[in-house]
Amino acid sequence: MARRADDPKDIYLVIHGHFYQPPRENPWLDTIEREPSAAPFSNWNARIAEECYRVNGWARVFDDRGRMVDLANNYLHMSFNFGATLLTWLERRRPRTYARILEADRLSVQAHGGHGNALAQSYGHAILPLCSPRDRLTLIRWGKRDFEHRFGRPAEAMWLPETAIDAATAEDLIAEEMRFVVLSPYQARRVRRLGEGGWREVSGGAVDPRMPYRLISRKHPGRHLDVFFYDGPVSHSISFGEGLRSSRQLVDKLWGAVDAGRDGPQLVHSAVDGETFGHHHRHAERALAYALTEEASRRGFTLTNYGEYLEQFPPTHEVELEPGPNGEGTAWSCAHGVGRWIRDCGCNAGAPAGWNQRWRGPLRRAVDLVRDEAAALLEELGGELLKDPWAARDDAVSLLLRPTGQERAAFLARHARDSQSLTGQTRVFKLLEMQRFALMSQTSCGWFFNDVSGLEGVQVMRYMARAMHLLEDLCGRNVEGEALEVLAEARSNIGEKGTGADVFRKHVLPSVVGPRRYVAQYAITDMFRDYPADLEWHGRQVHRLERHRMSSGPLTLLVGRVEVEDRRTTETFDLIYVLIHFGGHDFHCAVRSFPGTQEFRAFTKRLREIFGRATVTELLRAVDAHFGDDYFGMPQLLAEERAEVLDALFRDMSERFAEMYTRLYMDNRRTVSALIDSGLEVPTEFRIAAEYTLSRQLNAEILAQGRSRDRGRYRRAREIVQEAEHGDYTLDLSRSEALFSEMMGEAVAALAGNPTAEACRAALDTMDLAASLGVSPDLDRCQEELLELIVRREAWQGFEQLLGQLLAAMKMSPELLESGTQ
Repeated sequence: MARRADDPKDIYLVIHGHFYQPPRENPWLDTIEREPSAAPFSNWNARIAEECYRVNGWARVFDDRGRMVDLANNYLHMSFNFGATLLTWLERRRPRTYARILEADRLSVQAHGGHGNALAQSYGHAILPLCSPRDRLTLIRWGKRDFEHRFGRPAEAMWLPETAIDAATAEDLIAEEMRFVVLSPYQARRVRRLGEGGWREVSGGAVDPRMPYRLISRKHPGRHLDVFFYDGPVSHSISFGEGLRSSRQLVDKLWGAVDAGRDGPQLVHSAVDGETFGHHHRHAERALAYALTEEASRRGFTLTNYGEYLEQFPPTHEVELEPGPNGEGTAWSCAHGVGRWIRDCGCNAGAPAGWNQRWRGPLRRAVDLVRDEAAALLEELGGELLKDPWAARDDAVSLLLRPTGQERAAFLARHARDSQSLTGQTRVFKLLEMQRFALMSQTSCGWFFNDVSGLEGVQVMRYMARAMHLLEDLCGRNVEGEALEVLAEARSNIGEKGTGADVFRKHVLPSVVGPRRYVAQYAITDMFRDYPADLEWHGRQVHRLERHRMSSGPLTLLVGRVEVEDRRTTETFDLIYVLIHFGGHDFHCAVRSFPGTQEFRAFTKRLREIFGRATVTELLRAVDAHFGDDYFGMPQLLAEERAEVLDALFRDMSERFAEMYTRLYMDNRRTVSALIDSGLEVPTEFRIAAEYTLSRQLNAEILAQGRSRDRGRYRRAREIVQEAEHGDYTLDLSRSEALFSEMMGEAVAALAGNPTAEACRAALDTMDLAASLGVSPDLDRCQEELLELIVRREAWQGFEQLLGQLLAAMKMSPELLESGTQ
């Protein structure tokens, strides 16, 4: 039931976070390759997950003494949306954070009259006004299905990538029964009271953001889409200004948006990139947590979410949207409509002086070329294989959400003309994979930044390449040459990068991992990892049928046979390989189709005979005669695997360096100690040797004690610590810190599982031991578990004093025990 609009001084607050990262997976492997710029993390998803997504689920609240007094789930108190591809990654790689996000929405539904904090997002991150009508509908429908699958409820609203909208997009959202969207104030053109005739111009951001508006369908005047226009100055201050310096400053900024002279309800709301809280602004999640849980209500705000507010206070005004240049639509990060994704409009991400973005047009045309070719094949070949190709594509999101054999069978039963044909099944799934990558190649990030050679532009071209290769595989139609002609018009701002075509050849084609290269990667890494016979690896299922290993000095020979099944397309390959390791980083791996049992066994026997004579030249000739002269080596490995293999290969070299540093340190330690006592500086060369040697010795001593809590066993370790303190040496204790993090995790888990004084003392002893060794374990998970224990007040009665000491040691306020609540 709607509340009266004349209720005085009802001031409501919503802060919306748009959480999204561009998908980074290699489209041939469904795996993110190492991204050195994200160090010390392996890729940017991992880094931002730690800096933002996790810490917003468990945002620390501190007292004035720097002790933690609470953990807030920010997702429970804010409106938010997550890109579907990001949620897929979180579900696989950060399941605790993923579960925390889902839990927040479930609890918010209960708290806000059946309206959850989470909004859906169209699948991928394509600019919807620039999509073909069918692609736009598919992306909206996939976004709805993904949301319902994860959050367990139908989506009532949809966040639009870059808030990009035009008339056709609005009509599609209405047809798909979305209740509302959130847009920039600059996307409103004019407003009027519902049922009245006179329009008032609000272009240029002049729309009043404190209330929702109704956008009435032109196709179906009885239907509508409601719109919230976020507060522009407040959102800009949070994202780019000083709005997040403290929780008080944040609430001051929000309160400044209140219309003090206004009667009736008003909504103060902002919308920003979710990564603002913790990634763009370090520890901003803490300011947000205290603002939402303490400061906002104290100031007079009532926390709500968009769905609840809309139900209580329906729109009283109608709105028309800005059409954008040529009716193309508008977006929140482009002052030129949606020009940022199709032309050199003048918007960029802080590009150096003299750069241009004229490459955007050719990149868009190349992507559209592949998109249209893929759509034509879907109608042509899909018409033969599927009852309704477009309906099948709309439903294909089910294969992404539940990539199981059972779901594939159910999908074929729903859509295939002949669900029993194995060849037909594979062609159906390859056809749909082609469509998925044609859609993903439209990801907006490829055009947002400064150059066609950037990571995001390369990723868009990778998706485009995968779609082209599947297209050629399915029908023999090769459009790569035509696409490269278009990309050749996209000139990079970096002279040595050349054109988009050059970037494609240099950075996209090396990413292609066909079956033979895939098996070569598997064979080389198998030498060091000793994989099980059955393995799910980089998006495929590998079943090893045979493996024969021969060694003689530095020379190793592996001969094997594997069956590889693509999880997405069900395509299966039966391949054999020969891997010759000459020692060091020198590998020679040849792969071909399985020639039959008799020929394979004869070949294996022949190699055994040659290997027994250790004639390397003859061995290589035999391999080349059977496989051809095309082979794979270290350069064809993924960067992360290449680093692991090199680490294993050069472990001996590291040991030699360690011996050299240790000798330098031990031979001169007394002399240098005398220098230190005399007040002189330690020579830089010696400091390097000392810090390396002492770090290595201390880590070795600590790890050698096998997780023991007996302080007596760490006497030598403490002596090393004292030696380091005397020389003011900085030690690398990352290995020991990882060990003590595990030990503390185990101790706190044992305490939470069986709360006793003995278990509490064991955890406290572990903390004390770590402190005596100068080791600082990661306590985040331990703090979270302890807060969950504190809620169960009856569980820790009898050892309150001991538990208080543990809290203090873990930088938590013992006063938490007085409330016994989170």
